[in-house]
Amino acid sequence: HKYGTPSRWGNSAGGPGTAALGGGGTVGQHHDEHSDTISQFDHLTYQNADTPMFSLETLERNVSRNRGMVTALAAANNVVVVGTNRGTVIRYDFAEGGVTELEVTNREATVDHLFLEPQARHLLVSLVDNTKKPVDFVYVHCSQKKGRSLPRLKGLSVSCVGWNKSAISQAGMREVVIGTKPGVIYELEVQEKEKRERVFKQLYEVGDSGETLEALQLEVLSGPGHSTNSTNQYFLMAVTTTRCFVYSATGSLEALFYVQGMQGPLVELPGQPRTSELHFRTSGQHKHGTTNFAWLAGPGVYNGLLHLGASSLAAGDTETSAKQMVREHTIMPFPASLPLGSPISMAVTEYHYLLLYEDSLQAVN
Repeated sequence: HKYGTPSRWGNSAGGPGTAALGGGGTVGQHHDEHSDTISQFDHLTYQNADTPMFSLETLERNVSRNRGMVTALAAANNVVVVGTNRGTVIRYDFAEGGVTELEVTNREATVDHLFLEPQARHLLVSLVDNTKKPVDFVYVHCSQKKGRSLPRLKGLSVSCVGWNKSAISQAGMREVVIGTKPGVIYELEVQEKEKRERVFKQLYEVGDSGETLEALQLEVLSGPGHSTNSTNQYFLMAVTTTRCFVYSATGSLEALFYVQGMQGPLVELPGQPRTSELHFRTSGQHKHGTTNFAWLAGPGVYNGLLHLGASSLAAGDTETSAKQMVREHTIMPFPASLPLGSPISMAVTEYHYLLLYEDSLQAVN
């Protein structure tokens, strides 16, 4: 039995250790001077002592196709997207077996980040010049080879994206939250048939320490009848390298910050991790409105359970109610079996945390 969650897994700055994770089996990529491959990591149902619990299989070699050095990766729903330092983006569809080179820029630029929504229908591409200055932000639909620039995001140092999975369709995506390195959160709406952003507005600025906003995760529970957004429940978790913030509200993304605008972090953890990642995972065993979360932080994996049901908001949209939704939270220190330091990246399956290091992958129950 294979496990995997649609998510982004990697060192988007490139170099050794760049990797990605996708659904339907865990798909990873490691890049250095001599290696340029995509591999599949499977968790197999245990049968007997002679049956391996885990396996690693190479799916694709030379994934950059001699178009430069891999600098960014994203994966979801059996699709892996690779970006290079020459501005090339290549889409691998392991369900359909296709490989497509996408047109995202006609200038000298490096792909800095790739953001792929959970069903792999919409892709966002951040491009920088050789000084790491942002030069363009591009949207690509899965049915198209050529991307289009989103002019209102041009020049922004976009560092993370959170998806409202219930507001994404083949035609477009709404209520996408965009995070930037200075810590500003925006709302984005894009429709495939239109030539520019339908909605793009600033929502909030997180914290006051000048830390980069590293990751965002958004959960939205539809209200009774599923007819309007007025009773939808929104929960947003945002992390920097050392701090984790939570916000909750009913009705809209903007409402997340009406009351909780000046709240302090849920938790602050010491250390300077090589990367800070945030993952949500909802299991079929969970009750409606409960989700596991895992934050890759300095001391280890900060994890717990989110209770996002209607009863959690009974006290109103306050800082207290948002923090009370986070239950059973704890820190899992990094394994001490090998002196590996902090991981490059992390992925979450139903039963394991997958911790990626420079030259190894650890599965921790």
